[in-house]
Amino acid sequence: MTYDGKNRVLRFDGAANYATSGTAAFPFPTDPQTVALWVRPADAAPPAGDSGAANGMQTLVSLRKDFDSGLVLGLRDGAFEVWSAYNKRTFVRAAMPAKKSVWQYLAYTFNRSVHRLYVDGQPAGEGDTEPSNRTPTTAWLGSVNGSSAFFAGDMDEVRVYTAALSSSTIAAQTARGRVRDASIEQPDALVLWLGFDEVSGFRALDRSARNNEALLGDGIAAHTPERVVLDP
Repeated sequence: MTYDGKNRVLRFDGAANYATSGTAAFPFPTDPQTVALWVRPADAAPPAGDSGAANGMQTLVSLRKDFDSGLVLGLRDGAFEVWSAYNKRTFVRAAMPAKKSVWQYLAYTFNRSVHRLYVDGQPAGEGDTEPSNRTPTTAWLGSVNGSSAFFAGDMDEVRVYTAALSSSTIAAQTARGRVRDASIEQPDALVLWLGFDEVSGFRALDRSARNNEALLGDGIAAHTPERVVLDP
C-alpha cells in the first residue's frame, strides 16, 4: 500500500460496490459503542432489482452476525437511520431528511440504554429499543451483504469505537472536518479507522492498530468502489 499525501474517498455506485473489514475487538451489541463517518449521498434513484433499495434502504455501515444479530447504519426512506439487521426494527432515526450531494458527518452512539444519532455534530434522533446480543463477525460498507441495499455516494473516515463518544467530542470531530489527522479522540477505544487514502489496490489500511483492514469489492474490480481524490 502506498500513499502520496492526497485525500481520497470511496465512491459507491449504488448498484454493485461494497467493502468488508475485519472485526477484531469490535463492541458487543449491548456494550457502549460509536460508529462514525463522513458521507455524501448521491442524488440517484435506487437500481432496479435491488430489494433493499426498493424498500428504501441504503447501507453505509453494517456490523452483524449473519442476520441473527447486529445493526445497519444507513439511509431509509431518505433519512439517516440505524436499524436491526435481524428484524429491521428502528433503533434510532434522524428527524430530518439527509442532504443529497452534501458532505455530512454522521455519528451513532449507544451507551447501554440509549441510541443516539448525530448529524454534523447536532443531535438528530434518540431511541431506547433493546439491541440484539451476538458479537459481530462481519462488517460491511456500502451494502448489507454484497448483493442488496447498496449505497450511492461518497464515504470517508469510517471509525468504530468501543465507547459512546460524548456530544462535545462529536461536535469537535465535525468542526475538524474531513481531514487525515494524526490525532484521535479516545484512541484506546478505537477499533476501526479507514481513511481510504491509498493510491491503489483492493485494500484499505486500518489505522486503529487493530489490523481490521478493509477489502474492497472482495478483490473484484466490478464490485470495487472508486477511489476519488478530493480536497478536504
